[in-house]
Amino acid sequence: MTGTAADQECSKTTRARISPGLLWRAFGYFQPYWRRGLVVLACIAAQSFLILVPAIAYKRLVDYLGQGDGSFTQILILVGAALAASFGRGLIGVAELLLTEQISQGIVRTLRHSLFGRLLAQPVAFFATRPSGEVMSRFSNDVGAVQNVITSTVIGLVRNTLISVTTLVLMLTFSWKLTMLTVLLVPAVGLPARRFGHLAYGARRDVQRSVARMTSYLQEILSVSGIVLVKTFVRGRDERRRFGGMVDELRVLQIRTALNARWFGMWNDNLNQIGPTLLVLCGSYLVLTGQSTVGTIFVFATVLGGQFTGAVSKVAAMYVDIAGAMAPFERIFELLDRRPEVVDAPGARELSGVKGAIRFEEITFSYEGAAHPAVDGFTAEIPAGAMVALVGHSGAGKTTLANLLLRFADPQAGRVLIDGHDLREITMESLNRQIGAVFQETFLFHASLRDNLLYAQPEASDEALAAAVRAACLEDVLATLPDGLDTVVGERGHRLSGGERQRVTIARVILKDPRILLLDEATSHLDSLAEQRVQAALRLLMRGRTSLVIAHRLSTVLAADQILVLDQGRLVEQGAHATLLARGGRYAQLCNAQFADHRGACLITREKHPLFDFSTKRTKG
Repeated sequence: MTGTAADQECSKTTRARISPGLLWRAFGYFQPYWRRGLVVLACIAAQSFLILVPAIAYKRLVDYLGQGDGSFTQILILVGAALAASFGRGLIGVAELLLTEQISQGIVRTLRHSLFGRLLAQPVAFFATRPSGEVMSRFSNDVGAVQNVITSTVIGLVRNTLISVTTLVLMLTFSWKLTMLTVLLVPAVGLPARRFGHLAYGARRDVQRSVARMTSYLQEILSVSGIVLVKTFVRGRDERRRFGGMVDELRVLQIRTALNARWFGMWNDNLNQIGPTLLVLCGSYLVLTGQSTVGTIFVFATVLGGQFTGAVSKVAAMYVDIAGAMAPFERIFELLDRRPEVVDAPGARELSGVKGAIRFEEITFSYEGAAHPAVDGFTAEIPAGAMVALVGHSGAGKTTLANLLLRFADPQAGRVLIDGHDLREITMESLNRQIGAVFQETFLFHASLRDNLLYAQPEASDEALAAAVRAACLEDVLATLPDGLDTVVGERGHRLSGGERQRVTIARVILKDPRILLLDEATSHLDSLAEQRVQAALRLLMRGRTSLVIAHRLSTVLAADQILVLDQGRLVEQGAHATLLARGGRYAQLCNAQFADHRGACLITREKHPLFDFSTKRTKG
């Protein structure tokens, strides 16, 4: 059910490469918060100095006690200074946390807004070729991982770097010999870091991909349509096995990620045990030879040595964290860098005062990877206010023409014009304000019926809403709903029948009040009664508007002013129903095949068809 195109796209790079450009771009998101960042740095610097106060106090305390005499007041002063420094460091840490969260949440907000805006700008084909769960994973998992990078990795890197530097300076003032011994332990920590960093990058990237696949799968299976499909085809056991395989794959990847981190942690833990032992041995020799004091050895072995090597170890481990953190950044940047194929041209104009005349000029369009064009040299003109039908077998190019009219894509050759304006020269927002579409597959939000209707015109008055409900023949539906317009229709509107959902979409288009109407197989899967009700709503909707009707069911297009017959992307016939029937060409074949069980049905005239049974004559323009 879930596609793999997105995974293949993301799998081009399997080895971690932390490029300077990627790092520079990632840290560029901190720029708007540089003032708060400076305050955070000041807080970290203050903590880095305060963390040294206990070491200084305890050195002096041990050396003071070694003298054999003195006052208890001096001891209280030294201990009090250590405690006060710890308390002050805690208070500064609270302020640092507040500022850090403000920065991280601001950056995450910026990323989410940018990512959402970029996705909204993508063409429909982008979403048709990618599992929705994979896209959703960028918002939930990847952006969440970025927040952890900011709060833990970046701030932790700065903090531990400052602690390493300040501790090193203090150590040098106490004993340069013991300091050199401590520094010798650093390469043992830093050298393995790069190797573990590459392992962490690859492991975390694989985990992100696996989570994206699982999210996409769950969104499909646990939707209403997915559950119905699983139950009707008795595939529950198969889906359990399939999901079990995904869970097992993710389990193995997460175990591998945890082991990579643990191996590195074990190496550092062993060094943290060996380090103090060496310091005590060498320090004891220095004390015995009169080159150092017991207080110096004490703070090196218990405070400074562990503090310095621990900070350096964390800095080295930051390479592992930063390496792993670049995976979600890279996945987010992949989407942010993806330029939409269809954008407003520089200087694009607003489309206003629309009459509704449509012209297709020598249109040719091919889908990526297709062997033949979906539309090939198509030319047709639709007068303002006319009702024109597109007919043809599945794959003839009807829906492609609708997509080109909506500018979901641009043709590779030719032009689409409205009132003489090339669609590529007008803004997409002004174009879509003038077109209303009723598709075969209706979509309703998991919200109230009122909210679904007002999606077309949020500022619509109650009177306009009531008029749209009447025009779409929805009054009988409202009478059966417990809360009327405030009834929640369920995911994708599954609380309503197919015909009821289509009447809701018709009411939504009526509220939009477009000049051009596009009906894409709007009644092709309805029973006779539901189709009659939908057609009653369509009669009012199409009045006075340019209407382009697409259907496999020829009964829905008999009322057309003109019929355009497509075959393999080409226009092969055009004319009125009776004229095309008399010609005995492609349209006649389609008509006879469609109504093989209803002798004489193709002899119905447009005036006798229910779709053309207007109470008043349809106006043009």
